[in-house]
Amino acid sequence: MHYPGIDISKKSFTVSILDEEGEAITKPFTYPCNRKGIEKLVDKISSLKLEKDKVMIGIEATGNLWENLYSFLVG
Repeated sequence: MHYPGIDISKKSFTVSILDEEGEAITKPFTYPCNRKGIEKLVDKISSLKLEKDKVMIGIEATGNLWENLYSFLVG
């Protein structure tokens, strides 16, 4: 399993990806909270060649800031 953790703020989101032992497999990276930033996230995760059914994404955000990212990822 791999666990991307996403912390969302008003203008950007930061991602850290851990393996099942809790070790980071990438350095944390930050993208803007817009469609281009979300597409970069998808590209980054795809470039790591992780098995889709072995990835569990955690999202932390204040208020409703998570909704756009969530809708894009599940849609």
